[in-house]
Amino acid sequence: GDSSSSSDEGSAGLDVVCLNAAVLMSEGSKAQYTEDDLEVTFQTNHLGAFLLMNLLHDLVSPGGRVVLTTSGLHEGPTFGDFRGIRADDPSGESLNEFDMIDGTEFDYKSSYSASKLCVTTFCAALNRKFQKLGKDVLANCFSPGLITSTGLFRHQSIVSRMIYSTMMNNLLGMGSTVQWGGGCLAWMVTADEARQRGGEFWRTPPGSSHHEPLYGTKFCVAPMPTEAASETNQETL
Repeated sequence: GDSSSSSDEGSAGLDVVCLNAAVLMSEGSKAQYTEDDLEVTFQTNHLGAFLLMNLLHDLVSPGGRVVLTTSGLHEGPTFGDFRGIRADDPSGESLNEFDMIDGTEFDYKSSYSASKLCVTTFCAALNRKFQKLGKDVLANCFSPGLITSTGLFRHQSIVSRMIYSTMMNNLLGMGSTVQWGGGCLAWMVTADEARQRGGEFWRTPPGSSHHEPLYGTKFCVAPMPTEAASETNQETL
């Protein structure tokens, strides 16, 4: 298009950027790498969102929002001083090819959890950057809960998917529905309550989707993991 039109003061920007893409590798799988020599889970769940936001941040309109989908599983892992990235390089410089960011042996669940810790940490860092630049843009993240009926479980076996679904939804009543998850995202995008502050994590308590949708009460702000709230970790990541 005409480059001059894109720089007009009256040109429209982005009101909302939703960063939702994620992958969960199959049970028992070994680390797999992309053509960039980066582990698939880390690149898809964190670096994909990081790259896209770096390309789009100047296009977000004043009053805009950035909403990242994370997971309550971000509470378990640690960065482990980022040993995985630096382990094989005496200089301490970052490496591309690593299995786990904390230097531990690859595990498909742990890798997913660590990638979601990265997402939450990036959310906090991004919001801080927006404020430092004086931009009227807020970044927040949320967890829709465990939804076993989405494409996230496409790499799991049929048996595993059935067990997850039966146990979480029917026996324990802890799973979420697609409708609930979509409602969470819609709330984050549109609700005034979700734009009071930035750098926050909104959480779905287990079983919330089996009751009347009460976004803003059951689905509400929860504490950030200590690892994600650390400005040192944010800058290192």
